[in-house]
Amino acid sequence: MTIIALDVGGTGSRATVCGDGERVVSGPGVELVDGCVSYEAALDALKEQLCIHSPVSSVAMGAAGLMARADAPNVAADLGRRWAAETIVVASDAVTSLVGAWGVTGGAVIAAGTGVVALGTDLATTWKRADGWGPWVGDRGSGAWIGAQGLDAALRRADGRRGGSSRLRDAAHRRYGTLADLPTALRRTSNPAAVLAGFVPDVVEAADADDDVARRILTEAAGHLSDAASAVLGPAVPPRVALIGGISRIDRIARAWAEAMAVAHTEAEYAVGSGSSLEGAVRLAEQAAGSVPPTSHPPFISVFTGRSSDMRSGERIACVHSSNQQTTNKERA
Repeated sequence: MTIIALDVGGTGSRATVCGDGERVVSGPGVELVDGCVSYEAALDALKEQLCIHSPVSSVAMGAAGLMARADAPNVAADLGRRWAAETIVVASDAVTSLVGAWGVTGGAVIAAGTGVVALGTDLATTWKRADGWGPWVGDRGSGAWIGAQGLDAALRRADGRRGGSSRLRDAAHRRYGTLADLPTALRRTSNPAAVLAGFVPDVVEAADADDDVARRILTEAAGHLSDAASAVLGPAVPPRVALIGGISRIDRIARAWAEAMAVAHTEAEYAVGSGSSLEGAVRLAEQAAGSVPPTSHPPFISVFTGRSSDMRSGERIACVHSSNQQTTNKERA
């Protein structure tokens, strides 16, 4: 049995194949084409590297931007054209991140990378989402948000306005060149959120050097992430929450977030850095290859079955609903 699992994020993508010589490959992340999320470049790059020659039982993809795109049938058809399979699972990366952290019995997750989205669910009937609204009006506490706040402080200092940071101004100049060109560079890039998130290491470095502005930015980021967690915990959601993604590896944010969770949700189990979106996609692909596939609940997760020829031709295939098998992962970082 060969299964394929994919994770397509804001700044990069990964895929793994199991059953045909296990390996992990990487590629580009999502692109913005006419303002819409596109996975084409990432899928093409991953397909070329995987070089699958044996029949594929199932494909599962966790994708950034899927809930906003709300186009799971066409995404499934795109996957089917590349890898003919009897079952295809298309899920938000919030879902695959949650499954990677807690298994298929549910819980809550804050997936914080270039963007951020919080999800609380039993993976059956209850689905609660917070944030994930994109870098211009949401994604508070994400890499793009942290980067934007850091660049705002850099530009404030360059202008002589209050709230600026000389250290962040100098870091922005080293990373991006002439600051006057930064707005144009952001407008021209196909992925401005990724460009903003690229400034996160400079903000962390400044905070570690006791820059008060940078430390405040990271503290506020942790507060936004704890607010998102609180929004998705509640009745019918198993009381466990994980902070995962690249932002979870920033010690200042992880510690502040964990402290806030311990105070606000004394009965909940919480973890930092537990599981990953790719691991969750593997779990869903394994489940999809079995007799009881995952439960469809668009726009969070959609499960498609059909003849391989249908998928190759790009025709839409039937969306199926089923119950979940039970597996739990309570590993805590």
